[in-house]
Amino acid sequence: MEDAFFDGAMVGLAAVAVWAIYAVLVLGVLWVMGLGPDEVVSGAGRRRSGRHVGSPEMSGWRRRGHDPLVPVSLIAVFAVLGVVFAGVSLWTWHAEEPFRGDMATAHAEVLAWDHGWLGLGDRELVVWFVDAGTAVTARVRAEDVVEEAVPAPGGYLTVEYPPDAPHQARPVGTAETRAEDVRLAVWAAGVSSLLALVSAFGRFIGRRGPQPGGAPAAAT
Repeated sequence: MEDAFFDGAMVGLAAVAVWAIYAVLVLGVLWVMGLGPDEVVSGAGRRRSGRHVGSPEMSGWRRRGHDPLVPVSLIAVFAVLGVVFAGVSLWTWHAEEPFRGDMATAHAEVLAWDHGWLGLGDRELVVWFVDAGTAVTARVRAEDVVEEAVPAPGGYLTVEYPPDAPHQARPVGTAETRAEDVRLAVWAAGVSSLLALVSAFGRFIGRRGPQPGGAPAAAT
C-alpha cells in the first residue's frame, strides 16, 4: 500500500511540477513583453500596436520601457537560495566530521521499525550488533540504506561506525551519499549565486538604458 501511494504521489507531483514550470515560463514571457496577465485575459493586449507601451492595469506589473526588466525581488531570491544551499553544504560537511577516519563495520540485525510519532518524520531502524564482545543497540535512518529494499525486522544489514562511538552506527555507503549531497549543495549554491550576479547586472544595465522620450535613466 505504501509503494502504491508513493507511486501515485510521484505522478501527481510530476503533473503539478510540469504545470508550475509552464506557468512560470508564460509569466516570464509576459513580464519581458510588459503585458499584464489581466490584459491577456481581457484581450486588451491584442489591441496594442507594435510600438505602443501602454501601462498594464495590474498593480506592480512591469511597464515595458518604464520599469526595469529585473526586479529586486528576483535578485534577492537567488541570493537567499545561494546562502541557503551554502549553509546546507557546510552543515552536512561538518556533520560528517566524526566519520572521516577509519570506520569499523558490523553485521547488524534489524530489531524493529520506528515510523516516528503518528508516522511522521524519517523512518528509523532499531538494530543491534556486537562490537568488541559488547552488544550495541543503535538507530539508523531507513533512507540511508543503499540496498534495493530496507530489511524487515529479523533481517540484516551492514553498518559502519567510528571505533570509539559504536552508537553512531549507520548503514554502509552513507559516507558516499553524504559526499554527493555536499557536492550537489555546492553546485546549487554556485548556480544560485551566479544567477543573482547576472540578475543584478541585468538590472544595472536596464536602469542605465534609454527611457521613453530619449531621456537617460538615473543609475541606482
